[in-house]
Amino acid sequence: MSNLHLLNIHLKLEILSDLKDLLLRTKWKLKGLESQLQNDLKQLGNIRVYYRIRHVFSVGVNNTIDFIGEDGSLVIVDPMKHQKDGRKVFQFDRVFGPTATQDNVFKDTQPLIRSVMDGYNVCIFAYGQTRSGKTYTMSDSVVNRVDQLRTWGSII
Repeated sequence: MSNLHLLNIHLKLEILSDLKDLLLRTKWKLKGLESQLQNDLKQLGNIRVYYRIRHVFSVGVNNTIDFIGEDGSLVIVDPMKHQKDGRKVFQFDRVFGPTATQDNVFKDTQPLIRSVMDGYNVCIFAYGQTRSGKTYTMSDSVVNRVDQLRTWGSII
């Protein structure tokens, strides 16, 4: 074997060793990022509260919604009480107003659905009066969209 050939092999072994070191450092960084992500998720909390306001279908019904904020705030006014006593402020993770579409709801809840597909436990609980739209919101926005995501390859 010539010296040139031995030198070539030696250089390739050095490059291989450097790549192995880089791979190990990258794995450690990835583990650190995964740990940081888990900590961030825990700090965010495990419960999210979304509020969907349905259209008022009855004629002559007073609207009690005074304000819907982009930050999840909601101000309700009780027309039977005076200004200060009749105004209640609530804070949610997200408020969907009467003009929100099923796609709006799904886009905000899509990360929860992805978490289920990743193996995490998730519970979506719909609460409201009879005929307030719980089944409509859940069935169209969650079940059909999961099938769509599978079809489009967004989850899998």
